Amino acid sequence: MNDKAVKTLEFDKIRAMLSDECQSGMSREIAENLLPTNNPLEVAAYQAETWEAVDYIDRSGAAPLHGFNDVREPLHKARIGLILGPDELLKIGNTLKVSRNVKTVLLKEREKTPVGQRLAELAGQLVSFKEIEDTIERSIESEDRVADAASSALASIRRKIGLCHVKIRQKLESIVRSPRYKDALMDSIVTQRGGRYVVPVRQEHKGRVPGLVHDQSGSGATLFIEPMEVVEVNNELRELELREAEEVQRVLMELTDMLRPHGEQMGYALDALARLDFAFAKARLASKMNARRPELNDRGRINIVRGRHPLIAAEQVVPISLELGRHFTELLITGPNTGGKTVTLKTTGLFALMTQAGLFI
Repeated sequence: MNDKAVKTLEFDKIRAMLSDECQSGMSREIAENLLPTNNPLEVAAYQAETWEAVDYIDRSGAAPLHGFNDVREPLHKARIGLILGPDELLKIGNTLKVSRNVKTVLLKEREKTPVGQRLAELAGQLVSFKEIEDTIERSIESEDRVADAASSALASIRRKIGLCHVKIRQKLESIVRSPRYKDALMDSIVTQRGGRYVVPVRQEHKGRVPGLVHDQSGSGATLFIEPMEVVEVNNELRELELREAEEVQRVLMELTDMLRPHGEQMGYALDALARLDFAFAKARLASKMNARRPELNDRGRINIVRGRHPLIAAEQVVPISLELGRHFTELLITGPNTGGKTVTLKTTGLFALMTQAGLFI
């Protein structure tokens, strides 16, 4: 495709408008790299794809594609043996759910109506791994936390951690409330330094609160001391936290291992989701432009009836009608400056590019 023609006819602006209608980064990449094709079969297929998406939206409303993510990088990481984090697993789980739902919906649509073959072909490439999807949903609580339900060992460790926190705070709060230490403490609060529970002690009274010094204030007037009464429980807490981290890592490894055998299938499904999102983006753009499916022919004929340039505001655009290739094959456009000659030529050229790219005009 002639890059100069694409730029001169402002097809790049049409691509930008199409990209804005896409819901995912992957489909935006397709839109931003879209080029017209000179292959008549491809033009017909891409136009049919757009028409099916328009027809679906007209009959059923919005496309069921909200929520899928670009998980190419996590799938690649899993494939080369790395362990995925909770955020990556959550995105894969959400994408699997979208894939399953879209596949079910679009294949049912094909049963209801004779149209929708292109969309059904893409839907056929989607995957349904309900068990994996459910396991991820049960095991990942948020983007940065593995759920207690991920394993009985993790749930048990976290219960013990909770009890340690309560025990430590109770001991320290009895210290900060005690009249015995009132003058020695800078504030009657319990805080943490380096993951250890401490109390703030005045420098000159450090001997009155036996324990381990973990930090001091910028001025040096306050020492953050871990009283001896809680050292043992703090040690227990630290050991439990290490065990928790190990169990979380084990769970993440197990979940990642569960994905690995299906990585290639999931990759194909992700491509199909992006292509479907792109198809529905074309439909949404057609709706915003009030555009229609062009009739194709292989006889070199152009027949534009009250065509409107899509980049000129609706209240300003002057529709044009132009016919070429049936009664004559050459057309001379004349007229005064600002009479619409350039807009007519650009509209005709842009319509041709949009048609060849599978867009409505």
